[in-house]
Amino acid sequence: MTERTAEVTSKRVDRFSQRYRAHVREQLKETLPTLTYRDIRRYREPYHLALCQELHEDQFEQSALYVERLLKLEQDIRQLAGPGTAEWVRPQLRNQIDFLNKLRIGLTEAEQARTQGQAGFDCGAYLQVGLFFMQKPATWWWLAEQLLLQAVAAGRRCKTDGGRREAIARYVYGSFLLDQLEDARAAHKQLEAARKLSAGREWVSERDMGVELDSVFAAASLRLHDATVALIKQTRPNDPRGAVRLRFNIQYYQKLPEWCKLRVYIQGLDAVGEMLE
Repeated sequence: MTERTAEVTSKRVDRFSQRYRAHVREQLKETLPTLTYRDIRRYREPYHLALCQELHEDQFEQSALYVERLLKLEQDIRQLAGPGTAEWVRPQLRNQIDFLNKLRIGLTEAEQARTQGQAGFDCGAYLQVGLFFMQKPATWWWLAEQLLLQAVAAGRRCKTDGGRREAIARYVYGSFLLDQLEDARAAHKQLEAARKLSAGREWVSERDMGVELDSVFAAASLRLHDATVALIKQTRPNDPRGAVRLRFNIQYYQKLPEWCKLRVYIQGLDAVGEMLE
């Protein structure tokens, strides 16, 4: 092979190699997913900021503002506690993509219900996402409480159901205060309101409200009994007379359905009477 022939052959190989590389490059491009501007933004910016911008773009203004307010509240709590505290080192909502997505779904469902004039449906949306965070570790109970308060407010705004959704929301919030936060006084207030709203009503709660109850009144009454007993235990050391007054409040058991009178009487009236003797 002459020197010129070798040079021509080398150029042909180079051209073939370039065409082959270009062909492979085009094939690789076809296998890659097409990225939207939102995908690019999520890659370039922190997810919580991208999510808020997307909510604004999709006309979910109230949802976007509420997420921003929750993120600010979390930072305010963290800054107030200071470095070295449990609040400072606990996981932050802004870094939890799955939780942010869950929050987004619940808030947009609630806002869409309000926008479409579906009275009360926003209460159920708030309750369901609130229950989700309520069942998480204590780290996320602050968020659960904020959402349950929104559910109570949404239930109170609904004027077409006689107070059913408000009663259910107060029942759930009261149970949360009693079981998770162990705030018997605040729980007693919410559960008493739920019982009064549902008294004389044959209300049930179905899956759309996040909790299933055969009787809202019976459920609220039983939980009110639990809150009263807990409140008596908390009150008795410093205010014995107040504890005695609370003891007489348990007589509401007489208004309960037949199937739960016995339980309340045995576990409530007798137990509290023995405790105060």
